[in-house]
Amino acid sequence: MYCEQRERNEATIIECFGRFDEEDTNHFIQTLEQLHGQGFRHIIINLSPVYYLDPKVVSLLLFAQEFFQAHGGTVCLVSPLSSVRNELIRGNIPDAIPIFESLYSALHRPHAAYAQPSLLKNDEKKKKPRDNDISELFLNNNSATTYFPTPSQVQYHRPWRA
Repeated sequence: MYCEQRERNEATIIECFGRFDEEDTNHFIQTLEQLHGQGFRHIIINLSPVYYLDPKVVSLLLFAQEFFQAHGGTVCLVSPLSSVRNELIRGNIPDAIPIFESLYSALHRPHAAYAQPSLLKNDEKKKKPRDNDISELFLNNNSATTYFPTPSQVQYHRPWRA
């Protein structure tokens, strides 16, 4: 793996290129320590040009987040390639580190982090209404709840009558 570093909008961007595997661990840790030593606190790791992410390296990204968070900083990832993003999801990275679809989103739209609904914790999951829970929706006076009927509950065509 090859890394380039640049600063933009009070954030440091680490561009990673190629294959990110176990052999790159020492180089990556040295880069993080160097950034911390230079006083950088907001790090964006751009994994867009990375075509392979070793599952063993996923814990290294968590280490980077914990390291910078302990020193008052933040780490976020940019990963539009589905193979890399899927590996991050398998490692439960979106629970700990914000992942963005583009570098622009990471810099200017921090609210646009990628989150997969299945990764939400059990207490954060919203209860989906079932047929017998329809009255519950109206009794709770919850204006934010929207009911979406299943296809079997919707009449698509009226019968033709002469």
